[in-house]
Amino acid sequence: MPPKAKKGKKGKKSKKQEQLELEKKLEEARLAEQAEQERLERERKEREEQERLRQIELARLREEEKKRIAEEEVEEATFRQSRAALLRIEAAAAKEKEEWTRYLACSNLPNPSSLAEINAYLSLWKESAANDMHTVIEECQQAFQVMRDIRGYVASLPETHSSVDLFENAITRIRTLTSEKIDEMTAKTLTEIEEAKEDPQRSVATENIKFGVWVNLEKNLKTKQINFHALNIHTDLPRNLALNPIALRVMYTSFDPVSEDLQTNHLVVVSCTFYHQRGWPCG
Repeated sequence: MPPKAKKGKKGKKSKKQEQLELEKKLEEARLAEQAEQERLERERKEREEQERLRQIELARLREEEKKRIAEEEVEEATFRQSRAALLRIEAAAAKEKEEWTRYLACSNLPNPSSLAEINAYLSLWKESAANDMHTVIEECQQAFQVMRDIRGYVASLPETHSSVDLFENAITRIRTLTSEKIDEMTAKTLTEIEEAKEDPQRSVATENIKFGVWVNLEKNLKTKQINFHALNIHTDLPRNLALNPIALRVMYTSFDPVSEDLQTNHLVVVSCTFYHQRGWPCG
C-alpha cells in the first residue's frame, strides 16, 4: 500500500513561485513608475518648450508694437511740426493782412499785439480833455474795438505765453478807463442840461453803444415815462421821484462792459441809473 500524501501541501505555491511572482509585480510597478516619470518628464519638457515659444512670440509682438509706436510718434511729430508751421504761416498772413487793413484805414487804434502801442493809447486817452458826449461815446466804441482786438490776439497765443497776463491787464485798464470817462462825461452833461434848463435830455448812439441822460427839470407829477426816442429806449419814472431833483442815465451795449468775455454777440445790456443832484458822478 503506497504512502499517503502529507496534508496541507495540496494547492499551495512553492516559495520559489511566490518569489518569482513578487519579483514580477515589483518589476511591473517599477516599469509603471518609470513610465509615469518619463511621461511627466515629457510633459515638463513640452511645457517648457511651449513657454519658450510663447516668450519668443511675446518678444516678437513687443518688438513689433515698439516699432509701430516709434513710427507713429515720428508721424505724429512730423504732423505737429507741419501743423505748427502752417499755423505760423497763417498767423503771419493774418497779421500782415490786419496791419495792411489798418494802414489803409489810417486807423489810430493801437496794434493789439504791441503792448507799447496799447500803453501809449491808454496814456493819451487818459490825458485827453475831451468830455463832450459824442466824443466820449465814440472813444468808448473805439475802446471796445481795441479790447476785442486784444482778446482776439491773446486767443492766438499759447496759454503759457509770458505776455498773456500783461494783455489781460491791459484789457482791464481799458475797461476801467472807459467807465471813468463815461462818469466824467455824465457829470458834465448833467450840469450843462441843468444850467441850460432847455432840453431835459441828450443822447447819442454808435454801433455797439447807446447812451442818454435826462434831468428832471419840470419836477411834475404828470411825468410818468421817460422816452429816449432816438435810442428806442423807454423807462417809467417812479411817482415818488417825480418831484425830486434827480437825473437818469441809460446805457445800452451789445457787450457786457464789466465781463471779461467780450464775445457776447447775443447779449444786450441796458442799465438805468437814477442820480439825486447831490450824488451826481464827479466831473
